[in-house]
Amino acid sequence: MTSRREATTFWSWTAGRQEWVAPFALAAASLAWNLGGTDFPWSFHPEEARWVGAVDEPFWQGTRPGLLAQICRLLGTGLDLATTADLVKAGRVLSALFASLSVLLLWRIFRDSLNGTLALFSSAVITVSPLFLLSAHYFTADSLLLLLCLASILCLARSLESAAPVWSVLLGVSMGLAIATSYAAAALIPIFLLGPRLTGHRRQPGAPANMLWCVGIAFITFLLINPGILLHPITGATQLWGQIERGFTGHHLYVSAPSQGFSFYLVKGLAPALTVPVLGASLVGLCVAGLRWSRIPASGRLTLLYGLFFYTVIELSPRKPEPESLSYVLATLPALGLGTGFAIDALSRRLERPSRQWLPLTVMGFLLAFPALRSMSTITGLNDDTRQRADRWVEENPGRVLRELHSSARPRDVVSLTQVDLDSARRAGVTHVVASSFVYDTFARGSRLANQKAYVYQRHERYQELFEYPYQEFAPTHAALGWSNPTIRIIDIRKAPPPGRP
Repeated sequence: MTSRREATTFWSWTAGRQEWVAPFALAAASLAWNLGGTDFPWSFHPEEARWVGAVDEPFWQGTRPGLLAQICRLLGTGLDLATTADLVKAGRVLSALFASLSVLLLWRIFRDSLNGTLALFSSAVITVSPLFLLSAHYFTADSLLLLLCLASILCLARSLESAAPVWSVLLGVSMGLAIATSYAAAALIPIFLLGPRLTGHRRQPGAPANMLWCVGIAFITFLLINPGILLHPITGATQLWGQIERGFTGHHLYVSAPSQGFSFYLVKGLAPALTVPVLGASLVGLCVAGLRWSRIPASGRLTLLYGLFFYTVIELSPRKPEPESLSYVLATLPALGLGTGFAIDALSRRLERPSRQWLPLTVMGFLLAFPALRSMSTITGLNDDTRQRADRWVEENPGRVLRELHSSARPRDVVSLTQVDLDSARRAGVTHVVASSFVYDTFARGSRLANQKAYVYQRHERYQELFEYPYQEFAPTHAALGWSNPTIRIIDIRKAPPPGRP
């Protein structure tokens, strides 16, 4: 759907056969930005460590979706990935590439619903957003999953508009690859089943047979990528059920949607992922999309429905672990990017006279500049992480330390400092213990929630006792986002404990 006032708006110059040049330029710029600043330690993000282990594991033994690991194994046969650092670097290059390819699919989907400039603008807003760029800098499956989900949505839209079997085949392959990347892609299944009814499209002749072909191709594709799940079905089913169970029971904390006003991921996820101005414009645009629903093409409707469905699922689930929860909202960014385009289009339509079109242009510049500046600070912070500064302090000061999870670039000694008996540690010569806000903040959050497991309150109290000792704190100097830049506290336990304390 293109604007009916293109002739009177400031973006009419984009029409023409050359409009593909700009999206490719944006994707190339995205790739260049994504490849920069990737020299930070791989141990900072727990998913990077998991994927290192998955690549080292024989492909027929893996019992989790492992498309990224398979790609890295194939890449390793042609490259000399002699060390873990080499593997992680190659994985980060792949993430950057997948993110840049996603930019092209974003533009193609947005172009169905918006004119050329607005489609490019909406794609650029997502491209420069902090979460999109951060995901592209890690050796994880997030960027690959987004790419394959976008491909599935586009193929599903084309299959609804055309009876050509090729779209059903491509849909089956893309969905199979997406689910072979992460079980989170199963959110595509309800959209696949209900898409025609929800978008108001009638299925083309031969659609039932095409659907069966699509399902079969997706299933075969999944098993070809993950033969270990077929060879070890009990282990695979146990791991899958564990993920489903945690979705209903929470992870350490049970964070109900009502207790957060049904807005946990809006505040903790989308606001930092996009920045508040862009999120505000996106929400306005989603309201505009609701009013224009009948005029939005299938790809636009499916994108909006997928984003809404995925957000609803994660918001209703009590499993809301921070900072891991930030990556959960990545799948909703395409819908919000489309919403941003609708918001600017609505503003331009309100200002019909060409002399007033400077205002939408100004708003677009602001909405691009704000997340871009935040992203620059976030990416810079990856190579000046608080854990690196804390490690340097430990090296420069004599003593023996115990480190908990997520507190250092070096391997942890314990999962949580609440497991440490300080008297025994002192006798063993330990002078300092190192705490990470990624751990202690979890229990601080839990202490403010009702009906949590007993150990949540006990661990929070234990951390409060630890923080009565002298400590050296390393707080973020750059924008902290996701798994980057926790607050680190190096606690000196040599001095006599406070009265009544251990």
